[in-house]
Amino acid sequence: MADDIETVRDDLAFMRALADTPDRANKAMGQAFLAAGIIYGIQGLVQWASAIGAITLTGWGYLGFVIGCSVAFLVVLGVIIWKNRGHKPNSAVRRAYEAAFQGAGLANVCIVIVFIVANIRTGDGGVWYFYTPFIYAIQGVAWYLAFRMRKRAWLGLVALGWYAGAVALGLTAHSPTYVLVIALSLILLLAGPGLVMMRVADKQSETAD
Repeated sequence: MADDIETVRDDLAFMRALADTPDRANKAMGQAFLAAGIIYGIQGLVQWASAIGAITLTGWGYLGFVIGCSVAFLVVLGVIIWKNRGHKPNSAVRRAYEAAFQGAGLANVCIVIVFIVANIRTGDGGVWYFYTPFIYAIQGVAWYLAFRMRKRAWLGLVALGWYAGAVALGLTAHSPTYVLVIALSLILLLAGPGLVMMRVADKQSETAD
């Protein structure tokens, strides 16, 4: 009986931590989202412009551009990680919040493996058109969990945006619009939330000071 009571107390303490934790956006995560949204959003816009013939980007130029965007993001991400080394979440809700996105990342790895195998076995590169909608849906789940944990309306809107993006990608597969949807959604659903998280973190730092 004593053990049961202690368990109930622990559960209640955890629930209070979830309810009482202040809305402290992780500035480092916001910076990473902002960088990813801008860099890969621009990459998508350039690829879309190339697909509709507005600009010419082929061969080594195209490959160099794509690799350059990835290198740029990795450099920025490395700087962010270095500046925030040693930082650990200090609340239950923050740990749960970050775990949701870490879980989404692990699911992404699994899906990549599945699509690679499917591509090799079928020889159809077109299967990759349906990889991105899966990732968008998983991102929607992560943001929805964040919304339910933190009770912030804007998080719910971001989750809906990812879900809508997944459907839009399925409807526009095999067309230049597919790339445009990716570009715009990355800017709106990654860079946008990243900027919000950074601003919230800055305001809370000013309040704490």
